[in-house]
Amino acid sequence: MKNKIVVMLLTFIVMVFATPVIFEKLMNSKFNTMLLNLQQQNGIVIKEIKDKSSYLTTDRFFEVTIPGSAIKQKEIKYIKLLTEVKFKNLPVTNVIFHNVLTKLVLQNNQEVKFLENNFVFNVITPDFKHYKYVVLNKSIKNNGIVISWNNFNGIYVYPKEFKNVDGNIQINNNKIKIDLNHIYTDNLFFKNKIEQLSKLKKADVELPDFKLVINNIESKNFQVNKKNKIDLSTSFLIDNIDSKLFKLNNLNFSIKLLGIDKKAFEALKEGDENQTKEILDKGFKGQISLNIKNIFFIKPLGFINADINFTIKNGNNFQKLQNNNLDFLTLNAKINASPQIGSVIAISYPYLASMINVVNNKAQILIKINKGKIFINGKEIKSY
Repeated sequence: MKNKIVVMLLTFIVMVFATPVIFEKLMNSKFNTMLLNLQQQNGIVIKEIKDKSSYLTTDRFFEVTIPGSAIKQKEIKYIKLLTEVKFKNLPVTNVIFHNVLTKLVLQNNQEVKFLENNFVFNVITPDFKHYKYVVLNKSIKNNGIVISWNNFNGIYVYPKEFKNVDGNIQINNNKIKIDLNHIYTDNLFFKNKIEQLSKLKKADVELPDFKLVINNIESKNFQVNKKNKIDLSTSFLIDNIDSKLFKLNNLNFSIKLLGIDKKAFEALKEGDENQTKEILDKGFKGQISLNIKNIFFIKPLGFINADINFTIKNGNNFQKLQNNNLDFLTLNAKINASPQIGSVIAISYPYLASMINVVNNKAQILIKINKGKIFINGKEIKSY
């Protein structure tokens, strides 16, 4: 009986001490697999430079090189990080990545020195699918300009969402001061769709003789990928803009571009500006809307609303445009504005004065382009 008890105790002791080792092997195997998968994607290079692991804790250091193409930043040639990965072997609940940006090189081989060793962030994940990150607060001086950032934090859910839930940036020197407060971004990735939402609660710009305050900026972007085409839509909202001479309230702008050539658009995003011609030649449809409730420039000017619909047919449109030929374009636009803005348009463009209709105390302009002819409120102004 005593021998059985001794054997059981010894077995228990061996299991207690062996379990962390077993978990360490399992977790490091999983972690090494993740590192290998990363290196097989997008040209990422991971080099281990130190291992401070112990019996109960994994603690490894890596130099990570990431090309700009891997993070879809065509302006960046590559970035380098010094990354420490640390987690307890038993129980393995969270894996912590401590990252220091050691080098940032742009495509023109220019190095962004002021960020090197100053941009530090921690990422924690329980399962290599859900990540939380925090950027460490920092204030640095570069060429007489003080740049500060604080409270940046967010989440990443592989591979569906990247969200920054808060953050502030301050830039100032003796002549200019810029404050960007409460920066929020949310990027959602679906099989055939990308949704992007950005918000800025307040932006302050101060110069010696000028001050501008913008409150509650919000933009939404959608991209829907189809077989050979892409649909894009963007909306932009501002509660108010306030300065000494210029103010406006409730700006709402939106644009939709439907049926853009997919191959040409993807090439354009990669920096091939020649694809603008290809996109124009392949044709697409569009809708544009602009609404501003109140405009003030030295004096109150009132409102303006505009709705535009257009279709660009397939053809040699880029060449036609250079030859002032608009027969590829069909456009209908309706603009309603306050009488004050109507007067400003008439003064700025006298040849339009007789074409502006006043309906229900609104200055109204209807623009139509069809078969190369342009009409304003039914009156042809130019033919091609």
